[in-house]
Amino acid sequence: MKKIALVFALLFTCGIAIGQWGFHPTQDAISIPFNIDDDESVIMVIKYIGSEVSGTVDINAGNLELHHGDLASEAADTNVTTVFDALNASCGVTAGIDLAADAACDTWGEVVDGINSTTNWRAVLIDQHRSGTIIAAGADVVDPADGQAKVYGGLAVLQDCSDVGWINHALLPWDALGLHNSIEPWIDNDGDLIQNPLQGWQCMALGGEYLYGDGDADGGAFRFYTLEYDTSSDRTEEHFFSLDLGADDTIGYVPATPLFPVWGIPHQKMTVQLYTSGTMDATNYMRMSAFCVKAPRGLP
Repeated sequence: MKKIALVFALLFTCGIAIGQWGFHPTQDAISIPFNIDDDESVIMVIKYIGSEVSGTVDINAGNLELHHGDLASEAADTNVTTVFDALNASCGVTAGIDLAADAACDTWGEVVDGINSTTNWRAVLIDQHRSGTIIAAGADVVDPADGQAKVYGGLAVLQDCSDVGWINHALLPWDALGLHNSIEPWIDNDGDLIQNPLQGWQCMALGGEYLYGDGDADGGAFRFYTLEYDTSSDRTEEHFFSLDLGADDTIGYVPATPLFPVWGIPHQKMTVQLYTSGTMDATNYMRMSAFCVKAPRGLP
């Protein structure tokens, strides 16, 4: 209780100080608590911006298939094949993208960059990292099952956490509006990527509760990453802080250390990762309180 009171006291004190610079809490300070369970991390959101009536996304035999056309009779978008063929002949297939077929298309950053080079599709990584390696045949992806991507917000492609040892979650200021799984904050009205929608924002993790691992003695960690987001293809994450956890399959609480709260870097996307050296299962979860603030007007 004393720790909780201290955190709120600090936030209140900081709020008064920042308020003197024109800070408006109701507009520029956002609380974003989140509850993430197994298979709820969002790898990316894909949106179809082409002229056809429908655009669908599917995982089939290790291929990420992007189809468009009339509703219920969509066909492969050949432009997607052309773009990924240019990366490597193994990456572009008739149906779309052969995930992890070559070093040119075996990370999610490479796949998203390729999609954004096509005519009809846009994609943004949400919880997944650019450097995140794709498991062969896309086994770490929850099949969207021909999900519709020509809709407001696009289509969220989820991580199958049972095949990996982590649950990721990005702290985004528009989460409070229910837009975590939406591409809209990242694109303009023409469907072009915004250079940096996080400009001016800084987020922090306040702590929470977790259950991780697959019941063995593997250890784990909370890991924090930041990404300097822009629309170029050379951006990378920085892993800036880890908190080691004990043997897995036990409920734990954070903060249990004076290092919390953990601040992200201004203008950059901050991702929290619950990691285990084993694998996740359906019982695992991460609950955390987070807070985002916007820089006072007139300051960088």
